[in-house]
Amino acid sequence: MVHWRSSIGESSPSPKDSEVVLFSSFLKHGLALPACDFLRELLYYYGIQIHHLTPELILHLSVFVHLCEAFLGIEPHFELFQRLYSLVPHPSKNEMGSFGCARLELRSEITEKYLEWPRIHIDPLWSSQWFLYAQPSSKFGQVFC
Repeated sequence: MVHWRSSIGESSPSPKDSEVVLFSSFLKHGLALPACDFLRELLYYYGIQIHHLTPELILHLSVFVHLCEAFLGIEPHFELFQRLYSLVPHPSKNEMGSFGCARLELRSEITEKYLEWPRIHIDPLWSSQWFLYAQPSSKFGQVFC
């Protein structure tokens, strides 16, 4: 069972223990709950939280997971991901913003080999459309790091 609460009436997120801030745009662009191990490992590796991601990054992650599972027949592979992409914190690794401050870039050596797809339209107000998600506990810990 999914537990969440609306952000209506709140000017900024104030998650309780075991809650994370999620954006409706993330769900529209492929985030599935509970999050897969690959996403949790990525967040842990880079020392970031789900709200640091952007809708475009969620879409790229969803496509990458689908590529691995449906076309390659493997679990999402973090080393393959790192060969294709680099995660770029904004404005810098030491000074990350609150929301949407991490983006993906294709590595320069991959850019010429990678198929381009058209830019997607993201509502410019995406970061104002948030809600709080209560993380279920499991034997593996919480859904998000």
